[in-house]
Amino acid sequence: MILLLVVMSCLVSLTVGATKWATNGRDDNALMLTLFGGEWREGV
Repeated sequence: MILLLVVMSCLVSLTVGATKWATNGRDDNALMLTLFGGEWREGV
């Protein structure tokens, strides 16, 4: 059950990151930081 929650969280983070990258026109490096940074990048 916990694993499922973790997977879902990752999927949401990836979707949000990809959407922001697409709308903001960021480069690939910024996209990777967004994806792997997750919610932490929100406060930066």
